[in-house]
Amino acid sequence: VELTPQGVIRPLLVRKNINAALDAIDQGGGIRGVGSNRATAALVFDGDPATGWQPAPGDLEEMGWIEVDLGRGVPASRVSLVFAAAAPPFEIFDLLLSTGEQFLDDATVPVPGTLTYRIVERFGENGAHRVDFAIPAIPPTPIQFVRLETLKAAPDARLVEIEVEALGDNIVSDLRERGGAVEIIIGTGGTDFVEATLTNALLLIDGRINTWWRSGRVPRASTDVWAWITLDLGAVYWVDQVHHIGHIGRWRGFNINFHQMQTSDGSLAADGSLRWTKHFSGVLPWAIRNQGMVAHRFAPIPTRFLRILFKTWDASCTTAFGTGGGRCESNGHTAEIMVFSDGFPREVRFDS
Repeated sequence: VELTPQGVIRPLLVRKNINAALDAIDQGGGIRGVGSNRATAALVFDGDPATGWQPAPGDLEEMGWIEVDLGRGVPASRVSLVFAAAAPPFEIFDLLLSTGEQFLDDATVPVPGTLTYRIVERFGENGAHRVDFAIPAIPPTPIQFVRLETLKAAPDARLVEIEVEALGDNIVSDLRERGGAVEIIIGTGGTDFVEATLTNALLLIDGRINTWWRSGRVPRASTDVWAWITLDLGAVYWVDQVHHIGHIGRWRGFNINFHQMQTSDGSLAADGSLRWTKHFSGVLPWAIRNQGMVAHRFAPIPTRFLRILFKTWDASCTTAFGTGGGRCESNGHTAEIMVFSDGFPREVRFDS
């Protein structure tokens, strides 16, 4: 819920089809860097077409760049650049997009302060005051950083807005602040279980594609060993999409074999356990696994809890994976779980 300046308490709206750049600062992002005129750089995502940023008229190759951090990775379909109507637009420029992936050293450790841009597009002889770039849908690539490098522009040319058309608000953003929780349990065989530490568990809902959770070891046993990731959303939402991201970077992969994706509105069965609705059960096709993520789409359903149940050890691995083959173990490598809804929560409870 939110408390308005007028003293009214109301539930928070969950939006679809958002401009993710407008929320950059609220999500911990903002201007990552700029070549010149830093004082006006943040005007490119303030939603006001009357304000903007322009590079210094000197050396454009050195000074004519700006980079925006959205604060989190978002499933985006389009990036739009809007230039001031009263002046010529930037004539030649490069648009670079990054998931937040970093360069790796020889020990495959991320190098601090670096970024890898796997989507680069050059625009030449541009005469349009609005340039729309459609992000390739295959493979799906969440975007966190947008960089513009100007190569040729008139002295009075000005960039007034960077817009990022995204799927919607990710419910798990600020999950704990919203009264939610995350729990990861790994079976070790028999009735023994290991619970992942909270610090590690939070890596799969921190909005960063370059951080991830995975089990430190995979137990071996003569029978199947299960693990599960459970998210408490803190309220009952009308959920219609869940994105499960394994690894997106220099290589893409989904290191979970047989698994189930389930939701619950919090209602209980006769034995006191949660009632679950199953949305997926099985092994993903290799074509999807090689993309590094899967998007589960279904009709809106009241959801308070989300659970991903998977075999961290499959005792019958010769048959469990179908004709695609595969290993017996799954370390559950997960960079992000994103949950989407539309409208207001179905039910909210709070104490005053």
